[in-house]
Amino acid sequence: MRAKLFKKFSIFILGFALLCSIQTPNQKIKDLQMRTDLGAEAILSRILPIVFSERLKEWKYDPIQSKLFVSYGGHSALTFDRKEEYSENLTQEHALFSLRLVWSTSHLDLNSLVLLLKKPIYIEETETTEEEIMEIDLLQTNLNKSEIKTILDDLDGLDPFIKKGANFHLTKPLTDIRKIWKVEKNQIPNINVK
Repeated sequence: MRAKLFKKFSIFILGFALLCSIQTPNQKIKDLQMRTDLGAEAILSRILPIVFSERLKEWKYDPIQSKLFVSYGGHSALTFDRKEEYSENLTQEHALFSLRLVWSTSHLDLNSLVLLLKKPIYIEETETTEEEIMEIDLLQTNLNKSEIKTILDDLDGLDPFIKKGANFHLTKPLTDIRKIWKVEKNQIPNINVK
């Protein structure tokens, strides 16, 4: 009886210890931000997969211009958004990824952050009336690091990686980031959701 109880208690303690040791994206990035033994490119190679997860497509870092280019996006042409929600939801999601990227790289000396949203889209062939899926560049924005200081101040103590639906506390920073980004390409209004 005691042996069974001890075994169950040991399993509970082990499970609890494992659960406590799982780091959130926020904690992982804070740990990486503290690393002084790695250069900017090595830090970025570890941070970007945390920020974008499986959605990260490619990235380039130019140390001379201190510029970071990140391409990310979905893997499916399907959407569950209604026509009237599609544009706003994509733009808001892009703002959220921008905010996460800004926060995650705030300790690095970057002058410019360029973020490109790529997504597979059904393209209707006018000659054959058949559809094909093609990945297109939907939205590309550029953030100048000198303009984002106030956004970082607003984020102080907030978690930009909180789950969707619980991120209402990010409303002001998300709105602010959309005001200061420079849109370099925007194909979202040209998308027809059916």
